[in-house]
Amino acid sequence: MTTRVTISTNTAPCQYFHLRLQHSYDTPPTLDLLTWRTLITAALTQYLGLIGSATHIDILHAVEYDAWIRCPQRDAAGLWASLGGYIGKVEGGGVSFQIVKSSPFLMGITK
Repeated sequence: MTTRVTISTNTAPCQYFHLRLQHSYDTPPTLDLLTWRTLITAALTQYLGLIGSATHIDILHAVEYDAWIRCPQRDAAGLWASLGGYIGKVEGGGVSFQIVKSSPFLMGITK
């Protein structure tokens, strides 16, 4: 008699992030999806170099200074470190990211 053992893991294919942009402006900058994409790519490039800038990121929703993004699970640690340590400039003022929430499930980062 042969016994078959099956082991499976349920790892989510993506990691979701709720980001907030911190800024040092008297008059805050206007943010559109292209600006969000540019800032995220700049953070990845600064921390991980050219390979980091190729990380696949989906911007799911952006409202004023909050954005909800998705990336592959294998790139989540690098994205977290890149965003957490980034200090950049937009329209002459300093900006940085605050990671409000992170979860392997979209419902984990909603309010």
